[in-house]
Amino acid sequence: MSNNRPICDLPGCNRGRRRKQRLCESHYRALPGDLRSAIIDTHDRCCFAAWEAAIRRAADWLDERRLALAARMGER
Repeated sequence: MSNNRPICDLPGCNRGRRRKQRLCESHYRALPGDLRSAIIDTHDRCCFAAWEAAIRRAADWLDERRLALAARMGER
């Protein structure tokens, strides 16, 4: 039996995820519900162009959140 786990769908994330999930646990918790369900639903329906767009939106959202946090930390 292999110990290889599938990795998270978000670009740059190499964390393992559960077999039937599309995101690792940390990204699943961090993303809002509408972005999570867009990734999961479009993949389940095999709408791969929409799935890639949903992944890009989620990555952009995480980047904006990371930049906002860095800006707040820099103000202190």
